[in-house]
Amino acid sequence: VADLYRQPSLLELAEDEVYQGFVMQEYQTEKKRADQERLAKEQAQQRLEQLAAKLRELGIDPTTI
Repeated sequence: VADLYRQPSLLELAEDEVYQGFVMQEYQTEKKRADQERLAKEQAQQRLEQLAAKLRELGIDPTTI
């Protein structure tokens, strides 16, 4: 009942677990895909940083490879 008076935006409803099954499902799917892509990029960047650090430990400048 409170939501009827408050009238949350569609984005708010799409993020609310009560309404997720009914509101902006395409948006939710695309947001989930984008979040997964962002996470994969962050993990790849962390891995690159770890490998660069390892190369530096071995006395190799990673920018010359």
